[in-house]
Amino acid sequence: MTAKKPKKAPVGKGGEESQKKRIIRSLFAFRILQIRRGQSPSMTVTLGEVRAAIERANGRKTNIGGGTLSTGNTANFFKDIVRREQSYRDTWPSSVLRAGYIGLQVKGQKAVATPVAAPAKGPKKGRAPKGQGPCFEFVPATGSAPIGDLYQRVPTYERPSPTGAAPVFDIQTLELPPEVRRLPREDETFLLQLIVRLRVIETHLGVVSTKSLESLIHLQMGLKLRSAEIDSLFMGSLSAEAARGASLVKSRVLVAVEAKGKSDDILKGQIADQAAELFGIPAFKNEVDALVPMAVKLVGQSRIYVVEYAFVERGKPVQLHVESEAFYDFAPPIGGLG
Repeated sequence: MTAKKPKKAPVGKGGEESQKKRIIRSLFAFRILQIRRGQSPSMTVTLGEVRAAIERANGRKTNIGGGTLSTGNTANFFKDIVRREQSYRDTWPSSVLRAGYIGLQVKGQKAVATPVAAPAKGPKKGRAPKGQGPCFEFVPATGSAPIGDLYQRVPTYERPSPTGAAPVFDIQTLELPPEVRRLPREDETFLLQLIVRLRVIETHLGVVSTKSLESLIHLQMGLKLRSAEIDSLFMGSLSAEAARGASLVKSRVLVAVEAKGKSDDILKGQIADQAAELFGIPAFKNEVDALVPMAVKLVGQSRIYVVEYAFVERGKPVQLHVESEAFYDFAPPIGGLG
């Protein structure tokens, strides 16, 4: 009787993080070796490099027994790491951090090497050949908290007042149909529905913000751009006086909202990329020269956190400065939310 081969052990959460850590460490070590040899390697890691590194790691794990990582979607290799701050801290190798490097997701989908002219039947000129698209890049760390600085800090509070400067408000849910209440979820789609239907953004910009908007209309949800997606987009209008006070020439501004469920953190680099992409929309080129980045995150039972950043102006570097923040508790609470 032939003995059955032992099944591969699945990679659990901790095991997957450890294996990804080893892969990142090996990718970084290869570049350091090239630098020591007097070469100038690209610090951008391609999808093909990640796939090859996973296959090598899987081969070692198979030989000694244990779980393996999938190569089916290498584009998510770094996205899954950076999605949450704690995941990033658990996965990013301490040796790479001590060497002065963190990882950032690469903007766009351009090839890492010099763009290659497309053949008659193949990818368009300037696009990344299959496997050569960027996954992430090693970037010199700056500041005293290089990983923490990537994320928006959410203050903590206990009623009746927050521990920091973020006020606490109730926002009514009576207008929600019973059918909606029976289908609560903690994902971004359900959260966006609540934000739009209960006019959370209008409330924040009208009550908490100091920007003095005169009006606000909702334009679209899930707006997909070249290398970014806007969860919810609004158009606001400022009075002529408020526009002059903010040193803006035009009185109309875009308001871009990023939504995060309970399990994901607010990644500031993602919001900055969205802001830069919005200025490329031809429809708003002649009437909008500034936008307001915002983010909303589910932080507890029927409780959300809203942060508003200072104006970002066309043609200027995108820098996120918190201008206001607040908590909103849904009242009556929505059971199962948070």
